Amino acid sequence: MPEGSTVQDAVEKSGLLTQFPEIGLSKQKIGSFGKLTRLDAILEEGTRVEIYRRITADPETVEQLMDLLRAGNELLSAFERRRRSGRLSPGAKRW
Repeated sequence: MPEGSTVQDAVEKSGLLTQFPEIGLSKQKIGSFGKLTRLDAILEEGTRVEIYRRITADPETVEQLMDLLRAGNELLSAFERRRRSGRLSPGAKRW
């Protein structure tokens, strides 16, 4: 980028706004190296520009759901092993 270019100049030149029209610079937060910045901030040599999205799911909730899914998969695997080994008869009553 030429000297004196702004964050907005870099984003526009990158082609991201054309490739992803849902990105709205007036709505998205912009930053550099994890810190918020303004669109009219002047870029320095080596500056990385980041466009932040809203979190669509709480990471803690996602982790809890993944734990439940893993536990369910382990239970199904144990059930399948018992079924294959013959310890669970095919005609056994189901609950």
